Amino acid sequence: MDTYRVAKIATLLAWALVVLAYGQPPQQTPSSEMGFICATAGELGVAGEPPNLAFSVFEKGVWRPADAFIEPENVTFLLVPLINGDKPERGIVQGQLPPSVLKNETVICFKAGRGSPRAKPPVEGKLAVVKRQGMVYHVFITRADAAPHANFSIAQMGRPHGERPDEVKTEGALPKSVPRVGGEATAQLITGMTYWATFKLYKAFNKTLGLGQCAEFEFDVPAETADVALALLGGTTPGTYGYYVEKWQNGVKKATFTGTTTVYSESPQTIAVWMGGGRATYKGRICNSYLSSATVYTAVLVKVSNQQQYLRHDTTKMPKIGIHLSTLFDSKLLENTRLLKNSYVAVPGFIVDAASQITVDVYLRVLKSRASSTLNLYWGSLYLGSVTGYTDPSDSNYLIFKARVTIPDNLYMVLLPTDGLGSVISIGPVDASPGFDAEVQIWLYVRRPVELAPAGDQLYTSAYTKRFRETTLIFYDVVGGPSGIAFMTQLEYMEWPRGYRIVLGTQPLVIDGWTGKSNFIGLRYYIKAFDSNSRPVRITAGTDGIVYKSGSNTLLEMIRDVSTALSFYDLAKSTIDALKKTTASFPVIGYVTLLLSSYVDTVSADVKVYYPDLYTAVLEFKTGGYNEPLSTVYLLSFEGPADTNVVTRVEVGRCDSISCYWMPIFSAEGPALPITTLGHVGTSSSFNAFPYRTLTCGVQEIPHSQDPDYCLRQYFR
Repeated sequence: MDTYRVAKIATLLAWALVVLAYGQPPQQTPSSEMGFICATAGELGVAGEPPNLAFSVFEKGVWRPADAFIEPENVTFLLVPLINGDKPERGIVQGQLPPSVLKNETVICFKAGRGSPRAKPPVEGKLAVVKRQGMVYHVFITRADAAPHANFSIAQMGRPHGERPDEVKTEGALPKSVPRVGGEATAQLITGMTYWATFKLYKAFNKTLGLGQCAEFEFDVPAETADVALALLGGTTPGTYGYYVEKWQNGVKKATFTGTTTVYSESPQTIAVWMGGGRATYKGRICNSYLSSATVYTAVLVKVSNQQQYLRHDTTKMPKIGIHLSTLFDSKLLENTRLLKNSYVAVPGFIVDAASQITVDVYLRVLKSRASSTLNLYWGSLYLGSVTGYTDPSDSNYLIFKARVTIPDNLYMVLLPTDGLGSVISIGPVDASPGFDAEVQIWLYVRRPVELAPAGDQLYTSAYTKRFRETTLIFYDVVGGPSGIAFMTQLEYMEWPRGYRIVLGTQPLVIDGWTGKSNFIGLRYYIKAFDSNSRPVRITAGTDGIVYKSGSNTLLEMIRDVSTALSFYDLAKSTIDALKKTTASFPVIGYVTLLLSSYVDTVSADVKVYYPDLYTAVLEFKTGGYNEPLSTVYLLSFEGPADTNVVTRVEVGRCDSISCYWMPIFSAEGPALPITTLGHVGTSSSFNAFPYRTLTCGVQEIPHSQDPDYCLRQYFR
């Protein structure tokens, strides 16, 4: 019997003995018996600081992450897809956010270490030594953007139960904020890239476990891996779980990681264990050791350093959207009208699973009487920074808030595991009392790897990989159409081994039981290709006009190209929907998509290609009368050697049975980073270093030579 199987049996017996000896403990949630100590920001010496703080304690000779929660403030969210309808109160949702600046009285609860640390912390920061009932405890605090990820835990939003300390003493000072470097990617097609990425463990994702049961998993990471973590995502039943993981390198077991981790009801994600770097295979299990029944959502978070990668640049764009609350709007229908004066404009649809650099462009135009001179920007519950306004030169009654924010990469470990922390970016506070009038636009740019395999790997010639994603957010008043239009459009450009494909799909948004419409909308995407000297290359495109929708005819995962394009959205939907099960009170907005396990039918729709000039192909798609997810495929070819493929213009139209009224969302002549998508065309295969397709499907696949243009569950690890 191999070593892994022996260890597995031994571990299961150990868990069984624990259960027999102690019975079933009550479900664990943040409480005093779990070791939380709650002090104020003033007592800890961090009043006046932003909420992105990281916590660590010294135990067993090392500095390790310490769970921490920051008390949130009550706010109101103005959900853009709903706020302009005939019942705007549906789009006004009360929730919470961490304060942008910690007040003296802001409560911070943390897991403390016993005694005083016997070693110097790994970075600058503030050491807090607290006393409680004669016992001495400590915690070390620093800025999140300065914290080594394996030693610190970034504070989350929440207010667990905990003990008040009798005394708090602090020493040291937080480091200065780390400058955010390099706002724009360059069009260097193969480059040394450091990035974070996440993928789901299919055999331990959305799995229900009885008491003492375990979900097994296995996955690989590339040679350039700097660190890798096992994570439990929001939606996992709150409680304590056991884990056992073996790290194998070159056929030899190099390390074993075993322990417990606690999932709290407020937590969007929980890092169970960091397991180091290097090329490795990990084999393990996550176990329900205490609860009568528990559901787990398990994922991997990996940091890869200086790996040669094909440049992939994704974007998410939306038109400027007007927001108007009539003076006739009856705000008394809301439970607490006072909170309207502390409102955040909230835009959904920002999904990301891998990144080397994340940049956000934000624009808000609002009446001066309804906003202060500085507003705050959040992604989910994650504070991104502040934006200073200026007077609109065309109308002095308005302020314009416009900024480009590059997110520190240390925060990616908070954003990525849940594919975007609920997908909502918010800006505020504003006074949204009746008569509120504003205009908002948020664009997202993500520089990221194509796959975990390095550039030049044989993987890129043996299987389809996604080279860029253009996401368009479409809301109902985009061209003066009726209320109810709210959906995402995803354009996925994929390559090899049978050529170049674009899969275009629509996905209606879902907000608290309300589903957005997508009918009678037109979409146009202008595609161009360029050679290594930035000269345009003639491009041709084709379509058979087939559109896939929900039905009963064919299993979706068996449809070539569409299966590959939609696998990620299947898993991301499950991740976002599971996040709604937490007690976190920031907006979490999901969507409807065609699932791999669903059956579909084909319908005839208005799908075509035309050429306004020799070097531009326009992909046009009209949704017709359908208010449901749709998907169609385009084939591309190039009349000459092409190095890059770019979306240079996007238009959206409101259509009737005769024509469409078209409006451009953006336009560029060629690659114009960061606002244009960009993907490397073609591949070269010289070695076989990492044969596991991972990011394309959202889960890692068992290597196989068949079905390279599908994502099939039979191959998922």
